[in-house]
This record gives sequence, C-alpha cells and structure tokens, in this order.
Amino acid sequence: MNSSQNWLIGKLATNPRLIHTVPVKPEWFDELAVQSLVRLMVKLDGDWLGEMDLIRKFSAADKTAAHHVDWHQIDQSQSFHFPLDATVATVQKQYTVGQAQRAATAFATQPTDSNAETLAKAFEQMQITDTQIKGDQLSSLVDEYVESIDHPQAASQPIKTMADVNMLLGGGMSGGQLIIIGARPSTGKSAFAVNLIDGIQHNGSHMVIDLYSLEMTNQETRNRFIALMSMVPLGAVKSRMLTAGQKKAVEAARGYLSHSNIQIVDSAQRLGTITQAIRKRAATAQKGHYVAFVDYLGLVEPDHPTGNRYQDVSHITRAFKVLANELDVPIVLLSQLNRENARNKREPEMYDLRDSGSIEQDANVVIFLYQEDEDDEDDAHREILIKVAKNRDGSRKKARFEFTPAYMLFKEAR
Repeated sequence: MNSSQNWLIGKLATNPRLIHTVPVKPEWFDELAVQSLVRLMVKLDGDWLGEMDLIRKFSAADKTAAHHVDWHQIDQSQSFHFPLDATVATVQKQYTVGQAQRAATAFATQPTDSNAETLAKAFEQMQITDTQIKGDQLSSLVDEYVESIDHPQAASQPIKTMADVNMLLGGGMSGGQLIIIGARPSTGKSAFAVNLIDGIQHNGSHMVIDLYSLEMTNQETRNRFIALMSMVPLGAVKSRMLTAGQKKAVEAARGYLSHSNIQIVDSAQRLGTITQAIRKRAATAQKGHYVAFVDYLGLVEPDHPTGNRYQDVSHITRAFKVLANELDVPIVLLSQLNRENARNKREPEMYDLRDSGSIEQDANVVIFLYQEDEDDEDDAHREILIKVAKNRDGSRKKARFEFTPAYMLFKEAR
C-alpha cells in the first residue's frame, strides 16, 4: 500500500467511531488482505477498542489475511499528520484513476463494445469523485427570486432559536446534541425547521447553518423562507403574482439575508456524502456557531445497505450522533412517525418514530409535533402541540403553538 492508504487504515484502526462517518470502501485499497480488513471494519460497525483489539478480531475472522497486513508500515505512517477528508479523497481518486487507466489499456488492446462501456463508466466515476457537493446560499436563491418577480415565467453558550423553543430546550441548542423532530406527514415539521433556522439567524451573529433538504428542491425551500421572512403568503410567492407592498416585503427579506450564511443542499442523499459536507462546513464556523438540519431521516441512504431498514436507520442515527460529538455541533434530524400512530390519532410516543432503530438511544432530544384535533376544518390556523419527549440535559415539557401554513409561521398560542 502507499502512504495515504497506510495512514487511512491506521487512523480508522485507532479511531473506531470514524467508520460511521468516513465512507471508505474495500476496493480502494491495493492489497487483498487490507480489503478484507476494511470489510471487517464495516461489518463490526466500530465495535473494537483500538488497533490491538482490531488485530485480534481480524485474526479470529481471517487468520491468513491478517498475517499479510503490514502493521509496522501502518504504525509508522501515523507519525505524520494529514487532513482526514483530503486523505480519503486522495485514496478514492487513486482508485478511480487506476480503474480508468486499466480500462483504457484494455480498450486499446481490444476495442470491443464491452471494453468501451467499461471505459466510459470508469471516466464517469472519475467525474463523480471530482464533484464537490455544493449548496446554494439562501441569499443567492432569494436574489434569484426577487429578480424574477416581474417575470413570472422566467459554543459555550447555547445556540438560541425561537424564544419559546429555547424555553422548552432549557436555553437553546448545544454542541454535541442530536435533536430529533418527529411528526406525521403534513403536520409542519419542515416548516418548523424553517422557523428554527430563522430564529437562529435572528439571535446569533456569524452563524453558519446548513439545511440538507432531501425531500424538496432548493427553490421550494427558498419559497418557504421567503414566505416566513416577508409575511407574504406562500401561494403568492410561488405564483410570483405579488402586490407592490408584497414586493417591498420580499426586498426587505432579501436585504436581511444578504448578510446570512444559510446554505440549502438538495443534491446529497447518501450518509457519507452528507457527513463529509457537514464536517467541511463546520470547519468554516467559529466554535458554537454551526448547526446542521437534515430533512428527513427516511430519505438518507446508508453507505453500506444491509437490506434491513431497522439496522440501516440505527447506523445512520449513530453516525449523526458520533459526528455531532466529534465536531461539538448540534445536528437536527427530522423524522416521520409510523402509520400506526396516524391511524390511532393519539399522542406520539418514542416507539412511534418510523424505523426507529436506535433513534431513542442516540438522540439527546426528541421533539414531537402533533395535533390533538386533526378533524379541525380551520386549515388557515392549526394548533400544534410541541412535546419534548426526551431531553437528556433538561426536562420534558409541552407547549401549544399556532401554525399558519400560508406564512410557514409557528408562534406560541396565547
């Protein structure tokens, strides 16, 4: 193996929890024995105590392969310091380039349709590897919207958010927290997240906020922010049929957002892609000035699917919790409730979290949004109960909020 591969194996061996957030694949490594070791790491899911414990488990699982791993070179590589993300990218790039070179040689020797297809796929994979996940700044998205209005076709302190939610959370969000927001479909959990982000932006300077929108496009999410911040009905925002007063309100929202650092990402679905992007963005923020939102859990794809959704969700929530601890940032993860709760129309409980896996165990805070009277025909103003069902660092409380869907607005019911 080369120095990058040795260093990455040593890093993973001595930091078992990294296997949850580093999307490493066995085929990236030159030696078959090391490929077997990586497969074991993925299978163990971080369940080893350190390098010596991993060596013992590898020997028990595959004694022949374990004998061919050069741990002396791996240990020597650890005397150097490399950026983790850059090293992962280097090892992946080395693999894809090697695949392309072999495919090119095979096509030059035998220019068959099969070899041509293999070569095309190899170059396509190289382009995917080189692609950087980049979101759109909310301010830029609103700029784009304002310009098109007339053309309808064309850290040590808790992070403060909405005042009433701060009270429920005992002061606000804190680093290392995994916060789960659970609700049935169409209850307003995505709109609630928009309100939380707006509150964070209002209450803190130099905040860096990411919203990984797996269900809606960046433009759909942008429209929700515009409706909330301008108090222009969402329907009017979508149609771009605005009055002069509404245009001024949207312009004011645009000015407010010009100094924000809120990024919306609709191009990331896989767990490893999202965690890598969170790690990079968090590194750009001051301590205590970064929050990530993921909307929503059910759409996050595992890096190594097991075929068992319960196990996959357990791995996903554990990865987000490990990442929150590693970076000392809060991560807010939205989740749907199961169908049984919807049928019975009762107050949600922990076991109602869909494909729950280890959600309850991994989460610091679990918040449920629900309606007591879902038969209420007044859809213009819904009464939503906010229930803190779990709060590892505080008390469990409830509060009544009024949700106005037209403006995406949540406010405490008086």
